[in-house]
Amino acid sequence: MVHQLVAASQVEEPVLLTGEVGTGKRQSAASIHKASLRRSGRFVTLNCLGLSEARFESEMFGVISPNFEASRKGALSLAEGGTLYLHEVTELSSRAQALLVRFLESGVYCPLNGADMVRANVRIVCSSSLPVENMVEAGVFRNDLYHLISTITIHTPSLNDRIDDIPMLVASILREMGAADRVVTNASIKPLLEHSFSGNLVELRNIVFRVLHNFSDKELSEEHFRFALRADPGFETAFGEAMNRSVVGSEYFLTDPMSAALGRVDRPKGGGGAAGAEGRLHSDSPVVARGIPASQNVPVRGRGQPEAAFPAVVGESLERFADVNRPVRLADMMDGEVLATNTIPQVAETAVRHSASRTLSAPPLPPVPGAAGLKSLKEQERDYFRQLLEYCDGDKKRAAEIAGVNLRTLYRRLEGLD
Repeated sequence: MVHQLVAASQVEEPVLLTGEVGTGKRQSAASIHKASLRRSGRFVTLNCLGLSEARFESEMFGVISPNFEASRKGALSLAEGGTLYLHEVTELSSRAQALLVRFLESGVYCPLNGADMVRANVRIVCSSSLPVENMVEAGVFRNDLYHLISTITIHTPSLNDRIDDIPMLVASILREMGAADRVVTNASIKPLLEHSFSGNLVELRNIVFRVLHNFSDKELSEEHFRFALRADPGFETAFGEAMNRSVVGSEYFLTDPMSAALGRVDRPKGGGGAAGAEGRLHSDSPVVARGIPASQNVPVRGRGQPEAAFPAVVGESLERFADVNRPVRLADMMDGEVLATNTIPQVAETAVRHSASRTLSAPPLPPVPGAAGLKSLKEQERDYFRQLLEYCDGDKKRAAEIAGVNLRTLYRRLEGLD
């Protein structure tokens, strides 16, 4: 691609840059200008996104007032002797495309309210993140305009197609941000090499910025970049992963290693014993709220951690958490206390299937003698829960699991018992 950019800079023909959003089309256009004989002239950018027909004509060709008292120069006038870059040219309306065709064919233009034609000495470079050929076939983009602007076509590859360039790009971004003294190793950027980028260079720049913004360490580690990736709204968060595991029956764990590195909470991968309990979310409230993104960076208090060391503002957030190692059950969904609004729709169906399978595999319910006859349903329920507690030796959590209800529902059912 660099070879193509250098070759394009040595001629005067129009250039069309194609590629996904964030692949560096604007930088490529600027590189062509800086390496060309026109580098002493201006590099002017006209963003075609959202331009109406009238706005495009005034921005492109300029406006002359009726009384010649004031005038506004257009992009062609500003770029005289230099390069005019049309960003996302495929977004132009049909009439704007026709005006551009007329200029490219003749090389002259007339400002709005003007009477004289003006010849422009400008190099045209265009870009598009959409497949231009497909748009031509669909009749959305003019065929003649496509051939006028695509004398030289250069495709800017996505970042996923140039993973080997990431170390060099990260070093370049750090220099650009004035952080060239930060130490980055191949091991520390391993999360970036495994990540699937949707925003390409723009996304990579944002990740590096988040690392520099959140950490002052001179040597950047793998955990720093993993934290920055989880702070990305488009990335699957640790809470989302834990939620999915809870649906299929595993224990609910936070898997954000950066929080552990910051000393917020001990997060062992294992789940047994007191050490495993340290890594779980803890609160005294019986309400569970799942699906909260880890991008909120809520510090987590482990069991035994002094309350004074815990920020007061976090208390309100953790009041919504409790019994997080309990799988999602159908009875919880019926009570309307589980699954936040930002969880995926498929979770509900999966939870129902899982609840059914868990209910079938639960220990057999103890016999309830005398539950028939003339007793009311309320009395039968009271007898059932009383015997269920005796069967579980007073373990309310186990009793709730056998009954298929959550702890809050169980406590409501136990009200009024002796």
